[in-house]
Amino acid sequence: MATQTAPGRPSGRKPDYVRNQLLQAAADLFSVSDFKAVTVKRIADRARVNPAMIHYYFGDKQGLYEALVDGVMEQVFTQMAAVESDQGLEEFVSAYTAVLAENPWWPNFVLREVLYGKGPLRERLLSKFRDSMISRLMRQLNLQVERGELRQDLSPPLMLVSLAGMIVFPFLARNMLQQMLPLDPARMDPRQLAAHTMEVFFNGVRSP
Repeated sequence: MATQTAPGRPSGRKPDYVRNQLLQAAADLFSVSDFKAVTVKRIADRARVNPAMIHYYFGDKQGLYEALVDGVMEQVFTQMAAVESDQGLEEFVSAYTAVLAENPWWPNFVLREVLYGKGPLRERLLSKFRDSMISRLMRQLNLQVERGELRQDLSPPLMLVSLAGMIVFPFLARNMLQQMLPLDPARMDPRQLAAHTMEVFFNGVRSP
């Protein structure tokens, strides 16, 4: 006799699989459309599951949205301890590049939420980046300038802008790069991409 499954519960597939399918579907849709434009049905259809699964795992669409954001932010900010070491910048570039390679939709998502979004999620993202990432990176840059490891005639805030641009832009412009070069950062070895970023940032591209 077949085992009955309560309504709204996953059946036939591992629970983690269904949950991850929903998160991936939400990432795909939220990376190109704002919150209001993405319906529960669209997410469920893309994940090929019953819409009731969203309620089962996340409560509602807002819960799924927040779980998606929290999942990536946890990956990002657990790497920030590396910035406290002597090799902090190098370790951060490697760690953050790996996170972006795994979640190439993230930069466009953040850009849209921060530049055009409103409400608590925008403020939450800004405060997280400011308090957990920007402050530590600035502290590390200032420390390396004071020790003479980085040029003292350059502005540390502008150094950070340059470094952030070098890390994020390949993923932010991923679709354009695929068509123009062609180059897909998400398919590159993140270690190779991070090593290139660090080499250009610390040593430049001009031949010695």
